[in-house]
Amino acid sequence: MSGKILVVDDIATNRIVLKVKLTASLYDIIPCLDMAEAKRALKSQRPDLIVVNLDLPEGEGLTLCQLVRSNPAMAEIPIVGIVDPGPCQRKLDALRLGVDEVLERPVEEALLLARIRSLLRARDASAELRMREDTQRALGFAEPVTTFRQPSHVALVSDRSGVAKAWEVTLVDKRQYYRASVMTLTEAVAADGIDVFLLDGRGHDRHATLRLLSELQSRTHTRHAATILCISDDDPEFAAMALDLGANDLLIAGFTDTELLLRVDAQARRKAQRDRLRDGVRTGLEAALTDPLTGLHNRRYAMSHLSRMAEDARSLGRDYAVMMIDIDHFKRINDRYGHPVGDAVLVALAARLRKALRPEDMLARIGGEEFVVALPGASQVEACATAERLRKLIAACPIDLPEGGSLPMTTSIGVAMAWTTDTPGSLSEALVGRADEALYRSKADGRNKVTLFETSDA
Repeated sequence: MSGKILVVDDIATNRIVLKVKLTASLYDIIPCLDMAEAKRALKSQRPDLIVVNLDLPEGEGLTLCQLVRSNPAMAEIPIVGIVDPGPCQRKLDALRLGVDEVLERPVEEALLLARIRSLLRARDASAELRMREDTQRALGFAEPVTTFRQPSHVALVSDRSGVAKAWEVTLVDKRQYYRASVMTLTEAVAADGIDVFLLDGRGHDRHATLRLLSELQSRTHTRHAATILCISDDDPEFAAMALDLGANDLLIAGFTDTELLLRVDAQARRKAQRDRLRDGVRTGLEAALTDPLTGLHNRRYAMSHLSRMAEDARSLGRDYAVMMIDIDHFKRINDRYGHPVGDAVLVALAARLRKALRPEDMLARIGGEEFVVALPGASQVEACATAERLRKLIAACPIDLPEGGSLPMTTSIGVAMAWTTDTPGSLSEALVGRADEALYRSKADGRNKVTLFETSDA
């Protein structure tokens, strides 16, 4: 995962050390020594993440965080604050301002890099929600975003009942809009309707905690919940593994009740935002923006969304990919089995594609048996690997027919890359055209293939 990181620190040694660590992980670093330099950098470049020394003179660190969070154009940029060790009011002040993470010096490299990866993944989901809402607004279908907040259900998970009970008292007494349930690790796996899991990673086998994180991420009824892991401060490698396995936030031993509440509040809000992303187009927009047979987006939505994706990718300096997917010999299916079976095949394919793609990927049926997929932030290697995975997944499992029996199905796929050097304007139409050309090359080469559009294909 690459990106631009703005590093703000008045101590040259700190900037150099951070630059070395982050550059080694393929991040582009924008070093700044004070708020004035940082403000100029924010105007000229849009970083993907900010690392700021919260101990800057005259409170400039917190002032910069407030400036970023109060600006709608920058509000989604993740911020990591760094402070001196020990009790620190700046840490709580920063969390109240919306800073995503505050780490104490000396910062462990493994933990810092894992936290950055986790925050960038969350940022991508948030940015996709904003882009979808912008698309709906451009089409004239946007509804006002409600600020009403449903009571969040928090699962307090520990093999030490005293720990979970203490957390329950803190949450229920001081945040009365939470529902709290005390659970063991075993009970957590079967839990349903949970918004935030607060896990105790200190009182039992750490491998059991990592297994639980994996289970929560893999199960349909828990994979979308936010997870906060409480850990001791002596194992940054364990913390890094937990973040990479899906933990959304960390509470390091010694935290106060106030910090616990601030972190639970932040994750509950973000979970609600991710729910909005998964909900997709509201019920009132379905007739205009979705395909009634498959429930996917239709061509009208897809082309408008691709135009906005092109603008967003260009401003961020990122590539993305589009693929066209076509069912092989679909006319034969309709002619031999009838249109009801053909419709069942389309519905089954749509369900498989939806399940196999990321929440931020766009999937649409744009006509007949043709589907388009957009992969934001995907490299050429990632796009081709995704297309090949989808092709194999579809070919491996025959479609169950409504009246019994099954029907084998294969697809031909064309992939086209949008490069940051492409000119804007009608890029979305041109890109779909390129993917379509690659799709027809797949069919000409025998079907059930993936073809990447290259200049020589034209």
